[in-house]
Parts: sequence; C-alpha cells; structure tokens
Amino acid sequence: MVLCRNGEVYSWGNNDYGQCGGGNTGSGSMAVIFSPRLVNFENYYRPNILQIDCGSEHSAFVDDIGRLFTCGRSQHGQLGLGSFSDEQAPMYVSKVPDKVNSIACGSFHTLMLTQKGEVYVMGSNTNGQLGTGPPSKGSPIPILLEELSFSKMV
Repeated sequence: MVLCRNGEVYSWGNNDYGQCGGGNTGSGSMAVIFSPRLVNFENYYRPNILQIDCGSEHSAFVDDIGRLFTCGRSQHGQLGLGSFSDEQAPMYVSKVPDKVNSIACGSFHTLMLTQKGEVYVMGSNTNGQLGTGPPSKGSPIPILLEELSFSKMV
C-alpha cells in the first residue's frame, strides 16, 4: 500500500480476503491486483487518511479525525468489527471509544493507540500477542489493554 500526501491510498498485490480494500468489483476472483488501485472509501466520503498499516491478510487506516477503518480477513477478529466476516472494502470500526491516533497490525491482530493515550487490542491471542494475559482465543472487538492504563502511552 501507498499513502499519498492528499490522503488517498493505493494498493496492489495479494487480495485473497479483500486486504487491498478495493471493494467488490463484480469481476469474480479478486485474488491478485497487478497495478496500483485506489482504495475504496466511497461510503465515508473519501476521508483524509493519515496512517496505514498491513497485517498478513488485513489492512488498517486512520483518518485525520481519528476514525479507524479495517478490511481484509477477520478469521481471528483482527478487523475489530465484532464478527469474523471478511470485508472487501474498508469498514469503520465503531467500537473504539476514543479517537485513534495510530495503529499497528500483526499477522492476525491489530493494536491501536487512542488520542487519550490508551492502547486497544483485537484479534488473535493464541501466542499472547494481545498482552491481555495467557494465550486465549482473542477478541473480535477492541479491548482496552488495562495493564498499560497507569500512564498515558505515546
């Protein structure tokens, strides 16, 4: 993925689960996108994206007003949308209680830092990668990493 100065995002490559964010083009298989294509934010009036990050099979985007969008595979809930359904186009993650400042995607999990300095995690925790304690199934919705709430994180 490439983030342009004007807030647009272009993507290409493996798109088995919609991680390129192009939406459903109606052309059948979307497994590989061979040249840069504008990421489809049409449902959100083309937000001004400030940050992007990619996991193994999912992508995340933060816009200039602190909204988080995710797309791609959600087998482990890493999109934070409350389900395990894959998304072909970026979807707004409404379950974050504060504006998002930055994001980081792992293979099957996503972490976010809010403007209040809180860290939220979602997705797989099979190896303890969420930081919520011993390995577990994980979470399909963002959960506060309470262990870090003693201080504002940057």
